[in-house]
Amino acid sequence: MASISPRAIQMPLSGGDRKHFARELRRVESLHAELVKRVDAAYAAAKDQLRLAHRLECEEWNARLFLGGDEAPSPALADAIDAGATLLKVKCNACRATRRVDLTHVIWPRTYQVLSRAHHST
Repeated sequence: MASISPRAIQMPLSGGDRKHFARELRRVESLHAELVKRVDAAYAAAKDQLRLAHRLECEEWNARLFLGGDEAPSPALADAIDAGATLLKVKCNACRATRRVDLTHVIWPRTYQVLSRAHHST
């Protein structure tokens, strides 16, 4: 036996109820449009703040290295790229050669730190 799907039956609205419903519908549509704008603005501001935090993290790491501090932890590749710090100066301890590496071309996963001992050959 086939089952019958339930059907919603709308009760007819009186004239006053229809007008009230139309007003509420317009009000909520306007509110929704305003909320969409506010959400977009909040996300844009959050992205700007996050980019600034990533930039400061990269600058702190550079200052720490300059002062002779610990190399770890370093910023993640994605964070450095987001901050606009896409060039990394790399020095080989064996031959003392230095090169600049464009982080956007690095094949490692973006979650890895800029300085990761796991990827250095020993």
